[in-house]
Amino acid sequence: MRAIVPGGPVLFDVPRPAAHIRAGVAHVPGFLDVSAQAELVSQARDLARRGRMDRPVVGSGQMSVFILSVGREWRTRPYRYVPSELALPEQWIALGRSALA
Repeated sequence: MRAIVPGGPVLFDVPRPAAHIRAGVAHVPGFLDVSAQAELVSQARDLARRGRMDRPVVGSGQMSVFILSVGREWRTRPYRYVPSELALPEQWIALGRSALA
């Protein structure tokens, strides 16, 4: 897979084998072609527009990042994971399962 960078160096062009990092986690270079990656980014952006962005507070201050939770999110009250407003798209679940197959 070649990253498209007009007039610049090409990133991630070194051949790499797939690697199972641990149970349920894998790195599969080239699993998605560029158009499939672009579609995934488009879907993620659509979710971000519909969801609530949280700005977490850690320790004594507010972080400078915003977080969007999809599927489950951590809440301090109650102190556990709870379902988020946005469900994880079934297509993404199937995509993950096929990558690990």
